[in-house]
Amino acid sequence: MEWVEAVRDRTVMPGAEPAPQTGRELELPFLMCEFAHAMGNGPGELADYEERCFDPHFHRDRMHGGFIWEWIDHGIEAGRGYAYGGDFGEALHDSNFVCDGLVTPDRAPSPGLREFTATMGAVRIEVDSKQLSGGTGIDVINRRDFADLSDLEFRWQLLDDGECVQAGVLEVGALAAHRAWTGSVPLPDEISDRMVVVVEARLLENTLWAPAGHVVARTSALLAPKPRLRPTFRRHHSRAATIMVGVSGRHTSTTVVAS
Repeated sequence: MEWVEAVRDRTVMPGAEPAPQTGRELELPFLMCEFAHAMGNGPGELADYEERCFDPHFHRDRMHGGFIWEWIDHGIEAGRGYAYGGDFGEALHDSNFVCDGLVTPDRAPSPGLREFTATMGAVRIEVDSKQLSGGTGIDVINRRDFADLSDLEFRWQLLDDGECVQAGVLEVGALAAHRAWTGSVPLPDEISDRMVVVVEARLLENTLWAPAGHVVARTSALLAPKPRLRPTFRRHHSRAATIMVGVSGRHTSTTVVAS
């Protein structure tokens, strides 16, 4: 077996010479040590970034993956909240730069983790609420390389201010790898401005890594209420009037003459 270079650190320390671009020259697999940074309200724009990074037209199938920096916020419970650099009186510290995780110190998922899960999932669900009334609007994309989607059930719900008013199952079936399915859901006659459609892909059976019912993919979209008709008013063209004022001594008279 002929060995290939598995990992090469492209990090360049100050004063050091950069490593040669042997990976690109030899078309070796490429693995990003910091695919995205999760500090503050990051990582953001993951969908566009992931599409560009893993597009074979740009990377010729060399891109194998990457790491999010990082998994957990390194805060310490201090009674009043989570403390970090500088909260203990130390002179040298990294301030809040250690709080750059996808989960908080108590392991609660951040919005960034939910975005990352939706972006990197093997199943992508896209909803265009404006197209639902025409029999389309929901796209299910199988991003798996080999397996179909027969192990998943696609459930939908219509929620009105958080309360379920309709529900059902999409007949996606055994959608083959790298294929897409398009469909819709029935809409009520009256749509409020708080009505949301939610579509989830759930495991049908227990697996080694998750139980039946585990949500593999999920998306939601706000429905667009039908525009209300505005009342119309007819314009009545009234005849203009000319006001004539006459002054005689102490008395003033006004005459309105239609023209």
